[in-house]
Amino acid sequence: MQFKAGDGVHYSRQKLVELVPVSRITWEVTESRLTFVEQESEWTGTKICFEISEQGNKSVVKFTHLGLIPAVQCYNECSRGWRQYLDNLLSREITPA
Repeated sequence: MQFKAGDGVHYSRQKLVELVPVSRITWEVTESRLTFVEQESEWTGTKICFEISEQGNKSVVKFTHLGLIPAVQCYNECSRGWRQYLDNLLSREITPA
């Protein structure tokens, strides 16, 4: 799977490393190019994970980018980017009951 954003500012390639139906999916970033930081391959080797669970009659989706830690240069900007991307995705895909 490939992901591109921001007119070439961000590129990454992932491979599926874990799939637990209706529960968890994890991709490992095998290649990345973040042109807005010195270490353009910061995401390479990190993992992107979605975990799905139920709480009462609601579904809970937990997103984690394993390896995206405060010590990496893109941490603040990438955290904001993920939040914006996921908020936009969820606002389009979820219909209130």
